Amino acid sequence: MPGIMRPSCLLLLSLMLASPVFAASGDDWFGSDKPRHFGACLAFTGAGYGAGALLFDEPSARWLTGAGAGLGAGVGKELYDLARGKTFSLKDLAWDTAGTATGLLASFLVDQVVTALSRPAEPARAPGVVAVRSGRARGPLAVLDAQLAALPRSPSVARAGGPAGSASVSAVPRAAGPAAWRDAPLRVP
Repeated sequence: MPGIMRPSCLLLLSLMLASPVFAASGDDWFGSDKPRHFGACLAFTGAGYGAGALLFDEPSARWLTGAGAGLGAGVGKELYDLARGKTFSLKDLAWDTAGTATGLLASFLVDQVVTALSRPAEPARAPGVVAVRSGRARGPLAVLDAQLAALPRSPSVARAGGPAGSASVSAVPRAAGPAAWRDAPLRVP
């Protein structure tokens, strides 16, 4: 990228210094040809960005392809005008640049929407296992511990050993109902 920037900056600087020579006397900023410059560069930029999206995975390559197509068309038109004996208009190039920038933004936004819509939906997650702590809990877990302690214990739980609050962790399926909470065996440390 730095290798591209130097020649581009030199070209831009030389065009700026020569602008009084190239400026057209009857060339208005909002002349009748300016919307055509804007629209043509916007279209070429969109087509270039789309072609870049088909050819390259890197977003920067898509941006460069779109910008190259849009600005290439604008500069090419001005060089064509110069070859035919007309003036090289920097005002036309300004509108070409505005069309290219707008085309890049629109193309990028469309690319983001298309990419988001083309991604497969995330699969639904299977019900997991929730670890339930017993003992001294704080905050919302204290309410859960109190509710678990209030549940009647089945004989299988009583055989697991120890009082109701002596277990450290119990694994209960998340989708299970209250019966699974009551009948879940408690592990004693």
